[in-house]
Amino acid sequence: MIKIVNLSDYSSYKIGSDWIPAFNQAFRDLTASGGGILQIPAGLHYINSTINIPSNVHIIGAGAGVSTIRLSNGANTDMVNFNISDNCGIADLTLRGNCFDPTPSVDKNGLVIGRPGLNSATNEGSMDNISIQNIEIRDIGGNGFRCYRNTWIYSISRVTIQFCTGYGAWIESTDNMYDTFDITGNGKAGLYVTGSNNRFSNMKIIFNGRGVKKADGKFYGNGTDLNSAGTYCTGTRNGFVNIDSQENYGHGFVFDGAKDTDLLGCLADKNGYSVLAPDGSSLKSAATAVGFYFINSSARITGIVKATNFNTNLVSQLCGYYIDHTCTSISLDYEQDATQGLSTNLSYTSQVTTASMKATIYAIAQYNNFLTSGNTLTNKITAYNSTNFQLGKNFISSYTVTGNRIYATTNWAATPRMGTLSNLSVSQNRVYLVRVKVKPTVDNYFLRFKAFYDEGSFDQIRQIDARYNSSAYTDISFVFKADRTSSKVAFYVQDQVGTNNAKQYPFYAAEFALIDITDMMKQEYLPKSLDMAVSKNYFVGSRTFL
Repeated sequence: MIKIVNLSDYSSYKIGSDWIPAFNQAFRDLTASGGGILQIPAGLHYINSTINIPSNVHIIGAGAGVSTIRLSNGANTDMVNFNISDNCGIADLTLRGNCFDPTPSVDKNGLVIGRPGLNSATNEGSMDNISIQNIEIRDIGGNGFRCYRNTWIYSISRVTIQFCTGYGAWIESTDNMYDTFDITGNGKAGLYVTGSNNRFSNMKIIFNGRGVKKADGKFYGNGTDLNSAGTYCTGTRNGFVNIDSQENYGHGFVFDGAKDTDLLGCLADKNGYSVLAPDGSSLKSAATAVGFYFINSSARITGIVKATNFNTNLVSQLCGYYIDHTCTSISLDYEQDATQGLSTNLSYTSQVTTASMKATIYAIAQYNNFLTSGNTLTNKITAYNSTNFQLGKNFISSYTVTGNRIYATTNWAATPRMGTLSNLSVSQNRVYLVRVKVKPTVDNYFLRFKAFYDEGSFDQIRQIDARYNSSAYTDISFVFKADRTSSKVAFYVQDQVGTNNAKQYPFYAAEFALIDITDMMKQEYLPKSLDMAVSKNYFVGSRTFL
């Protein structure tokens, strides 16, 4: 028979208003009986330190908003912790922090799973049969919910997280399921995922990334669209199903280094709230946030995935998608929101506009992906003659350089190197294609192609190392978005780089070029259909890739 006790039966153990001694005595009694249920009656129950739930004990209240565990003013601690526990849980109550008190907690958590964990050195372990259901977490001076890395707890459902100063939910763990969350009005991202192979479903994520309250009592965002996102994921192999990210202060969804991500039925609606007046009544600045933001990620977006702005008079969400050039294999299946009538901010984005239009976009564009023959590219290209290091004045359709053979004894650096002077100009936020053709005089020869800002610190833009054969020229090219305006960009090809004293051979370099492709994407210079099928609509606005 399951033993059931009520916290009110232990009121004599309270010290002042602090119920922690009562909790601890109840836990000791239940543990001595092999476990059981601790009922939390209706009302407010203050605590000054952390509740550590032991194995085989469940805490059950009379309902969220009815039974409340409240962190005392001045208590700087996590509220509830599952640590080295099995067959335990918490349900039907509210955890309320002290972030609005005069002396709030700082960088703490409302509900914690897995600290320090079964293995304190690696913070990892499996905690079996953990049940967390029907709880509200609010007003935490820090994160509402945090699940530490390498902790396997299987499932959590029906959780509301509101008005915390940190992340709503910070998921560092792997291989778990999180279902039916309402995450509202938190200072940082509502859902922050750094763990991998988790499944998230049926969530409403709204008004997050609002930052800290200003002197006027209002919120203006957390600094940038990235820091003010509704959902921010850096983990790999995660799945998101039926997630609604709405009216967050920055981007709706951010996937940063999130490889092999699956999205199904997700909605990004009217994000970028920081550009609106605090009461949402007017547009105070230009929109910069987007619905789905991808950096160095790969993802499969399937089903009805939408990005909308339901108030077309106050467009806070610039466009549906941003896919950075470092991404690979982003598959889009997008359908417009017919019930909203395709709001203004979607009408000029460069995304798929019907459900039947699909494509796999490879962001590392190659030089021959662009049809340049017959087009006037004046002011769209800067080419460099790699023999004399002088500015070339011909267009791509006719420009060639041949016979650029270099020997170590004639090169201008100790390591054989051929490249441009440090006088190439780029403008911030413009997108450029860098390319060169190389041909060594022996097979399987190492060459490095590098671009950098020659401004004293030699900040690297990108470097490509590979081995090439002597039978024909090989085209090397890559795309980058300039993070600054500079007139000192340089790029070069060099060989063995002095790493292994290998014998050095002459090599050829030809047709160095720096091409501004930003406007080409906006106009009618379409990529060839090589290993991908893409629609011209993808390049109507450059925002897809930029």
